Amino acid sequence: MDTSKKRTGADLAGTRQSLDWIRRVSAIPYLALLLTSVSMHGLAVTTHYSCAETRVLHGVPDTAALVGKLFYYPVSPYAFQGKISQFQVTGVHNVKLPRWLEYNPSIKTLQGLPLEDEGRDYQIMVLVSGDFCFQQTRTASITFTLHVLDRDEVKEASWIPSPSGIRTHGGSKEFSTIVAEITLKAAAETLGVQDRLFLVHTLADYFHLDPSLVTMSTFRSK
Repeated sequence: MDTSKKRTGADLAGTRQSLDWIRRVSAIPYLALLLTSVSMHGLAVTTHYSCAETRVLHGVPDTAALVGKLFYYPVSPYAFQGKISQFQVTGVHNVKLPRWLEYNPSIKTLQGLPLEDEGRDYQIMVLVSGDFCFQQTRTASITFTLHVLDRDEVKEASWIPSPSGIRTHGGSKEFSTIVAEITLKAAAETLGVQDRLFLVHTLADYFHLDPSLVTMSTFRSK
């Protein structure tokens, strides 16, 4: 009788050890699966924050504007490389752009109309900022020259109107010219960019002309 009880107790103890061992073995795949899931999640987060350096790619070439004429100069989307979050156009050393010139962010274009007393060379700086990125350059800048040329400095050939404005008589060419005088209470030099563009486009619409054919000049009494 005592021997049977001892054997039964030994069997129960062995059964408990077997169950404990099974529980430990069963937990191993769960632990491995949990570690695998954490490792995959960490890899995905690391990939999400990868980024490229913000730097100058093709840059912005020098250009020229003509006195009295509309000026539009789009900034190439390939001027810089990287994911750009901010875009700023100023004079060098953060000097404000001249009164006749502005940057239109909606079309990424410099636009304006210079007059006679504003003919000179301007140093323009384009500064861009990229998204936050560890151990990568966030800003880049480029400086280019904007030459404002007087009509006397431009070759005569570049001022020939479009073919629709040329009439030929016996081999000679005659240019049709429309002169309109607008009297302003303020000096033209004091007008901002938007006022100058508005006047030119309004006059061009009235005469059904291309705005590039309209010239704005300051009236000087003799």
